[in-house]
Amino acid sequence: MNENIKGQKRQSDRSYCTFGAQALLKLLKVFENQIDGVIKSSDIEHVHKTRVTSRRLRAAMPLFKECLPRKKYTKWLCEIKKVTRLLGYARDLDVQIVFVEQYMNKIDIAAEKAAVALLLNAHKNRRKSIQPAIICGLEELKATGVLGNLGKFC
Repeated sequence: MNENIKGQKRQSDRSYCTFGAQALLKLLKVFENQIDGVIKSSDIEHVHKTRVTSRRLRAAMPLFKECLPRKKYTKWLCEIKKVTRLLGYARDLDVQIVFVEQYMNKIDIAAEKAAVALLLNAHKNRRKSIQPAIICGLEELKATGVLGNLGKFC
């Protein structure tokens, strides 16, 4: 009977890790599909989706920690955290820019509109100025091979 319990545990561990691999692969695919859009900076939704997916990866990985190689797990998680932080400030600025643009559309007074335009331009310039760091960070992530290695392992 003890032998049977061990066999069941091994089978459930494999099923659990298979489930984890499938879940992580889905997230990795979404993540990788968004990176080029973030680099091109063509649509703020790429930043949003990439950041959300990086957070989901960070949340899912600890669930399947036992299924991943110990040393690589730490490196993979660390690299994904870097991306989440990197995109956080960009996402905040993107949301603020949209908010200010929508607010400006409601303003009728020219002087007030001009003042808000200064704020908007400052935010757009700040956002533009951090784009090179975002590109660099994502290129670094690609160079580390973390996404490919994690994907291959899964």
